[in-house]
Amino acid sequence: MSSFLKILIFSFFVTLASCERAAPITNLQYDKMLGEPRQHNNRAPLPSLATDIAFDRANNRIISLQHNGDLLLWSEDGGFSETLAQDVSGFSYCAVPGAIIDTGLHGVRMVNIGQRNERILKRKNYEHIAIGNGCRRMALASEDAREIDVLVLDQPDQAEKIKTSAPIRNGLSMSSDGMMLSAALGTYDDKAGHKTMVEVFDFENGLESYSAKIIDAADDILGMWTMSFSPAGDRLFVPSQSKNKSGIRAFTPTTGTTDWAQNGFASYWVRALAVSPNGDMVATGDEKGYLRIWDATSGSLLAERQVGLVIQSLAFSSDGHELAIGLWNSQIGIIVVDKLFAHPENV
Repeated sequence: MSSFLKILIFSFFVTLASCERAAPITNLQYDKMLGEPRQHNNRAPLPSLATDIAFDRANNRIISLQHNGDLLLWSEDGGFSETLAQDVSGFSYCAVPGAIIDTGLHGVRMVNIGQRNERILKRKNYEHIAIGNGCRRMALASEDAREIDVLVLDQPDQAEKIKTSAPIRNGLSMSSDGMMLSAALGTYDDKAGHKTMVEVFDFENGLESYSAKIIDAADDILGMWTMSFSPAGDRLFVPSQSKNKSGIRAFTPTTGTTDWAQNGFASYWVRALAVSPNGDMVATGDEKGYLRIWDATSGSLLAERQVGLVIQSLAFSSDGHELAIGLWNSQIGIIVVDKLFAHPENV
């Protein structure tokens, strides 16, 4: 084969690869949509924005916490919403026994969705909540505090206090088995900007003898909006930002080692993150409206879609079949996850 022909063939494949990389991102097609779109801008969130969402045990209802503190229950079929509570700061859903544990001005409360009965667990108000071990263990913290209350559902008055290395600014996350806890710590001022880190607590030897590990990633801002453990608790997924561009990092929580990282997104923040129930995939949503699905083990991009709105919150159904997306116009979009991989333009 002549040198000219080799160059021609090589140039063809380079051009083809460039065309594939330059292919436009497909717009997301929703299977269901909850709520009515509302006028909005990109500077201020609406009171009706869904800041956190979860599927119920049967995967036919959605629980959403609105920016104004209302906790709503949606039916996927009719889109009907019912106000479950008001003045809520944070919540977690317990598949068994089908209850919500929330915190707010009323204190910490457990509400059974089916029976509508409630139980006050603690009178103190917190901003952050995380649960694990079948909802039997929970962690609670106040904004900018330097301690976490860890309590057991059956003994809510006997909380263990854990001291943190810096103020808790950006939330808590607990592994499914309740053995790992992470806290997004940090400070901010106009001159120094954000200083963030994630502190991880391992309860392998019990609450009385835990080990702590600080995770820091040089100049990266970590965990500003959300973070989540894998179902097995062996990996911690944390949004990041460096030089005004966002990304996502996967850490081994016990060592603080970075397993993989994806950086340089055009968006300023990744606001939403969710891990699939089987731990295979991680979904992220950012301020530029990009929904991305990542391989949780390797960090490779599996699918990418553009929704045209800021994505504030994400949640997988318990079977991993559906993904709920809290949008900046106050709607909640629901998609069938497998459809993202049904077409060649998925990446």
